[in-house]
Amino acid sequence: MRITWNAPVTLAVAGASVAVFLLMVLVPAAQGWFVLRIPQWSALSLGNAVTLVTNVLGHAGFAHLAGNLMLFLLVAPACEERFGSARFALMIVLTALVISFVHITLSDTGLLGLSGVVFMTMLAGSATNIRSGQVPLTLILVAAIYLGREVVGAFHADGISQLAHLTGGLCGIVFGLNRTA
Repeated sequence: MRITWNAPVTLAVAGASVAVFLLMVLVPAAQGWFVLRIPQWSALSLGNAVTLVTNVLGHAGFAHLAGNLMLFLLVAPACEERFGSARFALMIVLTALVISFVHITLSDTGLLGLSGVVFMTMLAGSATNIRSGQVPLTLILVAAIYLGREVVGAFHADGISQLAHLTGGLCGIVFGLNRTA
């Protein structure tokens, strides 16, 4: 038996997330490269622009990192296999950008973590099952459970960006419905 290098984009994102977490722990000043801070957006800079994507690699603590990576490593390889590595990488970057712009527009809090991308992978994978005008019950259940939980959670001040989760999930549905491969 041998270990194979499956899902290179998934593994690269997971590895980068661990590396960024360690960097943020060892060099606290590096947090500025990975936390999307809303008040900083009064003056656009290259550093701010970079955080539009890099915020998905940063995490607020080990539990945050572990929770996101556990789900990401569970669902992302199947999504990467369905869409192909290059397209999956583009989906991650586009989702990060959309989440960041929505967050900047509708929120006044910072943004950090991979969970919006995790929601994208869950729903993109489920939405690709649609065939000839039929909507799988599993897609309806995944969307209802995960997106419904986020809508309910939006009414509680818990430091979690349900807006990022909802936006990521909607990106996933769009990607899944537009799958041509």
